[in-house]
Amino acid sequence: MTTIRAKVIPEPAEGTRPVLIRQNQDGPLIQDEGDLTYLCGLCGFALLKDVEKSHVFIDIVFKCPCCDLFNEISSTGE
Repeated sequence: MTTIRAKVIPEPAEGTRPVLIRQNQDGPLIQDEGDLTYLCGLCGFALLKDVEKSHVFIDIVFKCPCCDLFNEISSTGE
């Protein structure tokens, strides 16, 4: 399994990008059966766990439910 830290970014302006938000810390925002795990760039919370590289949506911003910072995955998925 490969673990990658996402990039912490400023909160996007409303309506510019979709933001995936989870209200609690009961596990990753998305979990599948792949071999990549993406962690919050600050606190290391597993935002996406066991996903396939081809399934990661580059345009989506992920709000970490642990530290409340916004994260993105680079266009290369790394």
